[in-house]
Formats: sequence, structure tokens, C-alpha cells
Amino acid sequence: MLTSITFLRATPEQRALCLHLAEGKDIGDWWKEITPGVYVGMLNPHLFVADYESWKEFKDLGPWNSPDYTCAYGVCDSIEQFTARVVPKLQAAETQHVAFLTCIRKADQPSEGGWRWHKWGPYIGDHKPQCEYLYAEKGLDEVYVYHFWTRRIAPVAIGIYDPTLEG
Repeated sequence: MLTSITFLRATPEQRALCLHLAEGKDIGDWWKEITPGVYVGMLNPHLFVADYESWKEFKDLGPWNSPDYTCAYGVCDSIEQFTARVVPKLQAAETQHVAFLTCIRKADQPSEGGWRWHKWGPYIGDHKPQCEYLYAEKGLDEVYVYHFWTRRIAPVAIGIYDPTLEG
């Protein structure tokens, strides 16, 4: 199942650090919830999720090499494609999930280096990549990188051993 999350409010330091990406918006406005539990926005949402410790990043769905397998991170052509191909699997799961997508635009890529296909996980789209770098691809103006988290079954706890308490 998919579930909504709460974002922290930006501190002045965070706002200054991300001003070039955030365009003066508060952290909660950096991501848009397109359907419950699915957000589109910047990279690195883990820095700003209020209860991040209660989520496990990158827990794949289904057994490896089976038709039910879905990698917890990857690349797709569009939000609609992710919604059609991955969201139903997340909604059908018994555990809680939250998903994040970030648009990578070809126009924003440098003519040397930049975004590369193999660094972002499996590609679930329909385009047939021909080049290593997005800036050199023909017939594709943008892609979306995605990842989803799974709610931890038990809360995270940290224990501290104190020998003076033994008795």
C-alpha cells in the first residue's frame, strides 16, 4: 500500500543550500504528491522527511528474476508510465510504501558528461537507449528517476549498554 508522508520545514541553512533548486519554496513545496504516497520533486528527499528513520530505502518487491520483481529504484519515461507500471504493485503490497520521482531533463545536461543510464537502476521505459549519456540520446527530452521506500516493521531503536545498571 502507498502512504503519504510529512516533510520537515526548511531551516535558513537548508533554504540557502537549496535556493537554486527550491525557488524560494518551503521544503514541503519541493515535492508534489501526485497520488497518495507518490511524490515528484528534487533528489534526496531523505534529508527532509520527518520520520525518515521509520523507512527502509531500496527494498525491492518480489523475488529476484520473477515476473513480480520490481527494483526499488530505476528510470522511466514519464510519471504516467511509473503510475501504470509500478504504482499498482506498491498499492497491492501488504507493507506501506512511499515513492519519489525526479525529472532529469536533456536540456539541463552538459555537452560532456552528465546523466548516464547505468547509474540509476533498471530502465522500465519504452525508449531504446543508444547512447551512454542523456544529452546524446535522440527522440527523448527527459526521463524520471524513481525510488521507493518500505515502512520498517518495527521502529528503529538504539540501545546503550551501561554496566552500572547491572544488578
